Amino acid sequence: MLRYLVEREQSGEADKLKGFSIAIDVFGKDSGFDPSTDAVVRVQAGRLRELLDQYFSGEGSGEPIRIVIPRGSYVPSYEPNGVGIPFHPQTPQLVPITRKQTGSIALAEAEPIPTAGMQSLPGSAVFLFRHLHAFWIAIAVFFIVVVALMVLMLRQAYGPDLVPGNPARGDKPALGVATALEKLPAVYLLAGQENPQIQRVETILRAGLSNMETIQFIDRKPSEDPLRADDPTTFVFTLGSGATLGSVAIEVKNLKTGRILTSETLTAFETTASQVTDHVAKILGSVTGPFGSIYGYIEQNRLQNDLTTCVILSKSYPSNQSAEGHEAAYRCLENLVAHGETSAMIYATLAGQQLDAIVWGYPYPPNPSVQQAMAYVNKAIQIDPSSSRAYRMAAYAEGVIGNQKERVRWAKKAYDAAPYDLRAVYHYGWALVMVADYREGTALLARSLNLANPHSKWLDYALFQGAFMLDDLELQKRAAQALSTVEPQPEYLVAQLIVATQDGKSDEMTRLLADLHTRFPDFAANPRATFTKNHYPPDMTEKLLQGLQNAGLKHATGVATTAPQPSPATGTVQNLEDLPIVYLTAKGTGAAVERVVTALRAGLSHFETINFVGRDPAQDRNRAADATSFVFNVQPGPSTGTVAVEIQNLQNGTVVLSRNLTEFDTTSAQVGPQVGKILGDTVPVSGAIYTSLARSGQAKGLVDCLIQENAFELEANARVHEKAYRCFEALADGNAKSSLVYSSLSTLTTTGLIWRYAYPADASLEKAAEFAQRAIQADPSSPRAYNAKAYISNRLGMWTDTVQWTSKAYGMNPYDPQAIAAYAYALTFSGDYTRGATAMTQAIEAANGAHAAWWDYGLFASAYMQGDKALATKAVAPLATVAPNPLFLTGRLIVASEAGNQRLVKDIIDLLEANFPTYVSNPRATLLKRNYPADMIEKFIGALRTAGLSGAT
Repeated sequence: MLRYLVEREQSGEADKLKGFSIAIDVFGKDSGFDPSTDAVVRVQAGRLRELLDQYFSGEGSGEPIRIVIPRGSYVPSYEPNGVGIPFHPQTPQLVPITRKQTGSIALAEAEPIPTAGMQSLPGSAVFLFRHLHAFWIAIAVFFIVVVALMVLMLRQAYGPDLVPGNPARGDKPALGVATALEKLPAVYLLAGQENPQIQRVETILRAGLSNMETIQFIDRKPSEDPLRADDPTTFVFTLGSGATLGSVAIEVKNLKTGRILTSETLTAFETTASQVTDHVAKILGSVTGPFGSIYGYIEQNRLQNDLTTCVILSKSYPSNQSAEGHEAAYRCLENLVAHGETSAMIYATLAGQQLDAIVWGYPYPPNPSVQQAMAYVNKAIQIDPSSSRAYRMAAYAEGVIGNQKERVRWAKKAYDAAPYDLRAVYHYGWALVMVADYREGTALLARSLNLANPHSKWLDYALFQGAFMLDDLELQKRAAQALSTVEPQPEYLVAQLIVATQDGKSDEMTRLLADLHTRFPDFAANPRATFTKNHYPPDMTEKLLQGLQNAGLKHATGVATTAPQPSPATGTVQNLEDLPIVYLTAKGTGAAVERVVTALRAGLSHFETINFVGRDPAQDRNRAADATSFVFNVQPGPSTGTVAVEIQNLQNGTVVLSRNLTEFDTTSAQVGPQVGKILGDTVPVSGAIYTSLARSGQAKGLVDCLIQENAFELEANARVHEKAYRCFEALADGNAKSSLVYSSLSTLTTTGLIWRYAYPADASLEKAAEFAQRAIQADPSSPRAYNAKAYISNRLGMWTDTVQWTSKAYGMNPYDPQAIAAYAYALTFSGDYTRGATAMTQAIEAANGAHAAWWDYGLFASAYMQGDKALATKAVAPLATVAPNPLFLTGRLIVASEAGNQRLVKDIIDLLEANFPTYVSNPRATLLKRNYPADMIEKFIGALRTAGLSGAT
């Protein structure tokens, strides 16, 4: 126990020396440990104090330093033992001089060690003194380095005139200085005491805060960020014991003014594992969401910046369906984009407002489309592949076009990404209702609406739908009452009318029927058309029509018709040391934690995109100060058998990803796939780590080049291709050593040949092969190097070799979605359609939405060749939002033709004829040139001929 306490304190983790963590780490207790009933830590700490007193009074009386464990604390302190050299606990030479003392930051030299005194000390005493002396010198040096780095970063970010403390700075910050993330309110979390209840609440709060996109969660003490102390939009959650046994007090206050925004106490029952999730979710929604107290404080005190202004505008109009409010919010976001802001939240919100314009008929923007909304969604996912808001908007878009199964899938992804965000909960609930899963969907809606107040009124209508189908009269009344207070919409009036009919309120029925006929005559004349257009489940449509007929709506009958479904509109060279550094720390014990740590260690060691240091960052503090360092923290979750995995930046504490694995997820059979999902979301260039570096402006050298290459994978145009190529070319010209430089140059060269890009002018397969070979020479275990060779074989039509090389790359890193996708593509175009479809589906799921269009095309090809029309249709949907490409258009054309969508067929053929006349005149030649399997060529040509493509012979 003594070794544990001293090592933790010396590693700078004194604040984590709590009874709960000691019980888990030292005595092997599980996460359900309760110090109020189990006194093992207190008893052993008391015994340790007695043993220390005995030692320093006897055998250790000659030691110069005495270790003390103060009562009421587990943090060791060090006192003079009255022998040997003098000990000065506050030696002036080791006290940093503050800015208030001198106006600058300085540190005097450390006092020399009096060696004469040391000669008379026993060997162990000399060793201990030297160890502590070196430790304090290291702390002093580390302090200087951190301060210097902070000043340097401030100068780089804000310029010399805006560094705090500079008298020459302007009164206002320059426009465009802060990134979108930095413009959001900053939130800290402090747990002042330790007990199982506080630990449980802290764990859930930490996970929830890291997923709230309307704030920036900083996982460190506010005192460690003095520059934020004067920021009026910085807030802190403080946890402590409540007045009664087992209760937890939660207080949220503004860091600068000390003003308390929220103070709430959870009872002992409310902190139990079965109750705490909902209560924390409610607090998060009421504090950090757009309707929460943080944004209310910002609005009331006029502290908005351009981004938070848009958040506030965007929260207002959905409550009353105001067209003016919608336009103001939309124009606000448009202005941010026009000024170069890049934030997943901005683009995802724009997508939602584009869809709102379609659904509610808002006049602005003039020509809203699902295609534009999905383009915004794709942009949001590119910026932040873990954005719950982006997934919600993807679900919304699928709902608008009637693809309810896809809507559920996206809504589930949003819910999984942010399970404590009530908006994700009720989006998922409504999606379930719209696929006729009324019981689970209604339960989620009722739960979330119990916790969320205020909220958008369409949620009350969603609750009515589910309750109506379950014949739950109380929930129907609750929803109808809420809908009676907002601007009428036809479906809102339907809910009120049906409830009034059930209650026998004839006067209310007469008024509502009159409102329907007066305000919405088209709806009143044919309500079935509206329900069909909005893709209601058939049983819901029929039951609503029956309810309206019972209420006296004359036209609430008619024969069900199949309406046509709307189609979606359509210098110094960096080296491996300069890649993001990743550490792995286990902050607890137990079989589940060990399994997760083992799987993470195995997976992280396979990725070329990071420099994995397989130890605790405390053992390498010099590198830990780097803004490109991250740590995977693994610890027991809030309930028995669960494990929490959190990835945060080591310099600023920003949490880039947080996942809670269930007890089932951590079993031997499941832990590999679950850890694979975390790694896929985090470590590739498309993952959270690189996304964080790009957003914070820390992407330099090789990291920046890799991000540009990933942008090309997603956007696929000549301009982005050339930019990425030139970036790697500059590194190669400087004699770069990294295998990544040459594998990327090889891949980009081959791509340029395929799509006939102008740059580089001297591109050839021979040059691509030279780059690939150089990559393998630099690192014979590089999966990307072997994929580069596979790409060349693909171009030459050597599918056997392509499968061989991609299989080798996949075997080297089975966790990398890119490696999985390349292998899947090779399997498909070598004729192994079943395994190709399975692997590509796995890759797309692992990539969480951020992937290249050729992945979707590969999935289409394998699905179509197996006769899986549903999967083929799903695969081509994302291809509608990318730049025109003859093969991608071929996939879309085949699906549209077989679905009987003649309007879309004509549009696609027009696109092909306008942009790719050579392909249109002879598509077989292109497929032969690409060495497609013979059966695939014949099936594609037959489908194109059926679709009406003139050259498909």
